[in-house]
Amino acid sequence: MRRTIMRQYRGAVLSALLALAAASVLLLVSNSPASAAATDRVLITGDSITQGSSGDYTWRYRLWDKLQSTEAGQVEFVGTRSDLYDNVNDGFGSQHYAVNFAGEKHAAKWGSTYWQGSLTSRTR
Repeated sequence: MRRTIMRQYRGAVLSALLALAAASVLLLVSNSPASAAATDRVLITGDSITQGSSGDYTWRYRLWDKLQSTEAGQVEFVGTRSDLYDNVNDGFGSQHYAVNFAGEKHAAKWGSTYWQGSLTSRTR
């Protein structure tokens, strides 16, 4: 019985660590030669919690809002996607953010694993 509890505990800890890794943020910093001030480029990758679902405030929005209030114009979100997952109609491609914001770009995909996301990010 004790082994069963330890396995469950290890599984829960591993799941929590993987969830944190899946929602990791990769920071890509580059200087834009066209502007006088350097702009930090942020690539956000992850799974469903990072992509967000139609009609919701995403944590990406909250991060963008905070960064704009502290470093307005100094941060640019980058990525190959800007969509949300529509869990009512079970499909990708929704643009129905609770609040429209300039930082909609990301590299997250509902249902992807951390490993898949890290491979995608490295190949671009």
